[in-house]
Amino acid sequence: MRNTDGSAESAAIQFYDKYIEREQHALEKQRIALLRCLYDTSSRDVLDIGCGNGEVLQLLRSISSGPFNGHGLDLGASVVEKLQRKGLNGCRHDAGEPLPYADASFDTVVCSEVIEHLVDVDRLIREARRVLRPGGTLLLTTPNLAYLVNRALLLLGIQPFFTETSLEKKLGRRFRILGQGEATQGHLKLFTLGSLRELLQMHGFRIVRLRGYPYFTGGLLAVIDRAIATVPSLAAGFVVKAVPAE
Repeated sequence: MRNTDGSAESAAIQFYDKYIEREQHALEKQRIALLRCLYDTSSRDVLDIGCGNGEVLQLLRSISSGPFNGHGLDLGASVVEKLQRKGLNGCRHDAGEPLPYADASFDTVVCSEVIEHLVDVDRLIREARRVLRPGGTLLLTTPNLAYLVNRALLLLGIQPFFTETSLEKKLGRRFRILGQGEATQGHLKLFTLGSLRELLQMHGFRIVRLRGYPYFTGGLLAVIDRAIATVPSLAAGFVVKAVPAE
């Protein structure tokens, strides 16, 4: 996210430094597994916007069929060092700013759980389109505002998952199990399937593959949630493969 206040920018950098260091959780591993299924293994030059610790790039490299040139962008100050250790190219960069690459530089651009954090989503989607080669692919994930569980929460007057009203704590959830009082994640924009499709179309993409991902990862709720995720418009979030429109 772009910030004009120096202290806010410093806080954001510290947050993303911790984000890079963290262990991947079960939910993130499920999203990564779905990304893997949609990846074109013939890709040579791959960009991961909001790359975190580089786990996605490592995975894609392991399944690529030929030479692999991986680039990762993240706001965390340690991203360059972290990715270099893994044989990848890292760059500290704000995803809300123009991408530091020439036109048609990549076969695949990954943007996982990023667009919901941005003020100017249009710029990022335009930039992703610009740096993709003809025939390239955009792999994108983001939460679903119209998640079936969110619809039920709204009926009960409870703040839906993924939405935030404070910069400090999650409010309106009533119960700790629903996240009440937990630290916020910085979500600024949320999408339904229709609005995400229209956004991509507006900036020259068409969706060719679509999968839903679940939110819950354990117990009976996870079983039910996986069933819900088979209908992407009702799932907790979307995993999208999009290509530049002709």
